[in-house]
Amino acid sequence: ANDAEYLANEIAMYGGYPKQNIKVLTNVTSEQLRNELNAFAATVPAKSIVLVYFSGVGTNVNDRDYLAGIDATSLIDTARMVPKSDVY
Repeated sequence: ANDAEYLANEIAMYGGYPKQNIKVLTNVTSEQLRNELNAFAATVPAKSIVLVYFSGVGTNVNDRDYLAGIDATSLIDTARMVPKSDVY
């Protein structure tokens, strides 16, 4: 969580991004991650450039990348993971 907070502060301070445009999520379940990403995507105009920094566990299963929430129980069971392709 410290790295995410640090990056958020650096982006605000040196990147010039308003704090209200930066959201930090820590220790979220896969469902929470998916919901937050979907809510975020709904607010972003088409062809915008965004940064999603994920500092957590990810895996590749059958040539597909996944982001794991804190509720993931295995690196091969993707039921509690977010497919990276769903993020963008």
